[in-house]
Amino acid sequence: MAFRNLCQLSFSLIPDTDHQLSERYGVLGEPFPGEETRLARRETFRISPEGRVVRHWTEVIPKTHAAEVLEELRKVLGQPAA
Repeated sequence: MAFRNLCQLSFSLIPDTDHQLSERYGVLGEPFPGEETRLARRETFRISPEGRVVRHWTEVIPKTHAAEVLEELRKVLGQPAA
């Protein structure tokens, strides 16, 4: 909740502590050698109001990715670019 508030998001974020969503979306990687913990790859999915995946970003550069996603959402919603 702290991250959501910090970023002033108007939607909920989904925790995935048991990795069920990561498994279903195919983004759960294998553990590093000598490790047991599997980590999710950093990928983004845009999901329509109907619940369908309409865009999947597999190459995410954390420094610029949020702006890229926001730009697409503004286009979809017919809003001017920032």
